[in-house]
Amino acid sequence: MKNAGRFRWVIIGLIAFITIINYIDRSAISYAISPIEAAFHMTNSEFGVIGAAFSLGYLPMTFLGGILIDLYGVKRVWLISALLWSVATLFLGFSNGFWWFFSFRVLLGMSEGPHFPAVVRATTDWLPLKERAKALSFSLSGSTLASLIGAPLVTLLIASFGWRVMFFVLGGIGILWAIAAKFLFSNRPEESKHISQGELKLIQATAPKELPKLKNIPWKFLFTNPALLINHITFFTMGYTIFFALTWLPGFLQQTYGVSLKSAGFLVMIPWLFSFVMMISSGYLSDWLWKKTQSARVARSNVMWVSQLLSVLSFLPIALVHDLTLTIAFLSLGLGFTFVLYNTLFALNADLGKQHLGTAQGIGSGAFALAGIISPVLTGYLSDLSGNFNTAIFCLLGFSMVSVFLILFFQHPDKYLQPHFAGEKARETA
Repeated sequence: MKNAGRFRWVIIGLIAFITIINYIDRSAISYAISPIEAAFHMTNSEFGVIGAAFSLGYLPMTFLGGILIDLYGVKRVWLISALLWSVATLFLGFSNGFWWFFSFRVLLGMSEGPHFPAVVRATTDWLPLKERAKALSFSLSGSTLASLIGAPLVTLLIASFGWRVMFFVLGGIGILWAIAAKFLFSNRPEESKHISQGELKLIQATAPKELPKLKNIPWKFLFTNPALLINHITFFTMGYTIFFALTWLPGFLQQTYGVSLKSAGFLVMIPWLFSFVMMISSGYLSDWLWKKTQSARVARSNVMWVSQLLSVLSFLPIALVHDLTLTIAFLSLGLGFTFVLYNTLFALNADLGKQHLGTAQGIGSGAFALAGIISPVLTGYLSDLSGNFNTAIFCLLGFSMVSVFLILFFQHPDKYLQPHFAGEKARETA
């Protein structure tokens, strides 16, 4: 539909910005590993527990947050969530020992829990089917841009003012976004004063028509459908890799290669920049494959297993060579191919979840959060046990290969989607 308007992409920009804030807040502590461990005499194992504390809170609330978003809409739940996680980030700056850090990280995880179900719900409510993967790639790009922007910002704040001030500044930014979003964001396109009738018609052709009722949520389908179940497992394996990077990447470079905190902050920008490019490109690729084939197996599943296999092959040399330049190059490839998974996983969850997509994403994000508990703790324990990160990297590769195998041989979403997609396609072209 030509001349339909472009306000939906303003909404996507707003979503991407809050995702940047979300990821900077959850990962900022990884840049403060050395000063915090030195100040409070912590080991890698203890710091790994603090890293995992985030996901202890995140796990139940991302599941419950998905349900709340499906029942009550995005705006109310999202704004309260953003305010709470910003306050939790601010209070991390007052922490004065292991249990303070642990407690506020749990609170941070709880309040960030509804975020990604909200991202999927809002993107699907505001974008037609044919733009879904591309839109999600932009909505979710904040997860890579956060480290690209956050690495120099956070390390500069720590180096200049200390880690406590760093948490105060980040908490303040999130509070300002919540205030601005109160006036700019609309729960659904028909509630917006800025959207044209042509754009509204384009969006509503394939948008979920109404919020579901709790008693009608198809729990058995959401937990046991083979295509969705494999998606949930893949969220775990992808999350294991991402939480390894978020929690340990700066510390890995400092402890393995002796680089300074500021140098580590700038070095990690390279793999995160490559991840951003790969994520955006894969969104266009997935939508193009969908347009050409009308097959979720081709456009979603095949992209997923190929990218995760390439990620495994890229991470493997990091454990076998000891060269900083090669390590950064292979880290860039490994993380980049991991983030190709990101928007295709979210898009397939939205495709399969239909009007219950917030709840479906809550389950997937719960699996992601479980990885966020296991990955930081196991990595810290294995690095203390072995004196390096090689065993932890081999463990990461083993988890990734599980989902490669499952997607390749057992995920066939088209049998559950073709009638649904056929109806949406007919409405799009009407």
